[in-house]
This record gives sequence, structure tokens and C-alpha cells, in this order.
Amino acid sequence: MIYPVESNQQGNNNFGTGFIIHRDEQSTYFLTCAHVIESVGVENIQIDGISATVIATGTSDNLDLAILCVQGLQNQSALNLLARGKEGDPIVIIGIHDYGNYHSRKPVRGHLGMQSNLKRPKTHGGWINAWDLKIDADDYLQPGYSGSPVIHETNGRILGIVSHRQGRGAKGLAISIEAFSELWHLDMPMDLLPTELESLKKTDAGSDKKQVPIYDMETEHMQRKVDSLQRSWDRINEKIEGLEKNRDHETRLEEIDRLSYVIETTKKQQVQIETEISTLVERLQKLDTRSR
Repeated sequence: MIYPVESNQQGNNNFGTGFIIHRDEQSTYFLTCAHVIESVGVENIQIDGISATVIATGTSDNLDLAILCVQGLQNQSALNLLARGKEGDPIVIIGIHDYGNYHSRKPVRGHLGMQSNLKRPKTHGGWINAWDLKIDADDYLQPGYSGSPVIHETNGRILGIVSHRQGRGAKGLAISIEAFSELWHLDMPMDLLPTELESLKKTDAGSDKKQVPIYDMETEHMQRKVDSLQRSWDRINEKIEGLEKNRDHETRLEEIDRLSYVIETTKKQQVQIETEISTLVERLQKLDTRSR
């Protein structure tokens, strides 16, 4: 479930941590940090000795997440994700670090600190939800823990991805798990990132505790996804406008043809996002009707 993300090139000993978030009949999908990919080399990534393909990636100074795919590892389980957490929740972080000539996979415990927002520099909109991490005494985040899953110790679901450690590693920062849907918004399985719905069903089964309104949570989760897709649509629209402006001022036929092709391809991506937004809006409307 949790593996080192490393380079297949001799002399490049950089590595980070990645974990399985989804499997289909042929492939296994991993989540890690974009800065891990940058240090390992996009063309040279391997996981468990298997070459990995980058499905989508942000950048270390923007959205520091990446999704990888390998052919194989079908006997390994995906970790369950959860889009919600709160300050003080107990957590376990399982990451990879060097131990002599070996990679060691070691859990460290702590709890969520305050939730914060990271602003992407020099970009349109786009605040990223993040968590402060507070590690228990005598435990530390090690070099190599970038990309590690932050696991809710009570329900076993993933709340975030370690992106930074502070000082010796007694504190750190994790990007909240829902942020990765901005990368994998075109063909991500719809049920991959639930809210607290399922875990609450299991936790409160047979108890007298007051249930959190289920429809409210589903609505909030879907609305966040719509907002995320809309931000992606806005960024793509700005890109198209810039490309069209460049084409209008271009005189070389070959460059005009190239720009036209890029514009056409980008518009297709924009239409795909519009379709997904429309589908989610329809689901929101149905939820609203059912909750009345």
C-alpha cells in the first residue's frame, strides 16, 4: 500500500513516499508529492522496481501533488480516503526513510493541528486546504516522508499528504486530501473521495449519538468539487484566450496551425470539465430535493 517513489537511474538516490489510492483491472494508482517527482525525474520514476507513469502533476510551488500509475501490484489494497477532519484528531503517518543501505517504512503518531490555507503564488484564485501536523514526543518526520499518507487513527482513512517537515520533524504540513481531485478531475472514480458519510455510518451504528446530517455533508463535498472544477475551467479559459491572442498576431502558417491544434485540444478538455460540472450540479439538485 505504501512504497518508496524513486529513480531508476544510477546515481540518483532521491526518493519520497507514495501510497495506493485506486486500482482497476490493469493499473494501480499512487498519490505522492510533485516535488518528489521533480527530484526523482519525471522520466525515471519507479515503484517497487516497476516503471511508473505520471498521470497528472502539479508543481512544488503550486499544487504539490502528483498521481502516478504502474502496471501491476494488483495484489495490493488501496487506502480509503476521507475529505474531512478536525483539529485534534489522532493521526498516524507512515513514510519511507533511509536506514543504512535499506529503505525503512515506519509509522509516527501525532494529531492534526490547525487547518490552514496555502495561496498559490501568481495564479488566479486557488487556495489549498492544509493541516498543521504535530508529532508526538520521540517521533519525527524523516527525510523521505514527503508524499506519506496522514491516516486518521480512529477510522483508518486518509486525511492528507505530508508535503513539508519543520526542523527535525516534530512538526510538519500536510495538504488536505481533497486537493488531489483538482489534478484528477476528468476520469477520477466518483466514489474515490467520500465525505464522513460512510465512516459515520460505521462509527455511530447502534449508538445514541446524534447523526450529522448526511445530505448536508454530501452536498458540501460535491459543492467543493464543483468549485474546484470551476476554477480549473477558469484557468483553461484564460489559457485559451492567451493562445487565441497569440494566434491572431502570428504570421507564420506553421505556427498558426500549431496554435490552432493546441486551442482545439484545450477546448475539448474544457468541454469535458463542463460536462462533469453539469453532472455534479444535477446530482446536487437531486440531493436538495431528497433532503427537503
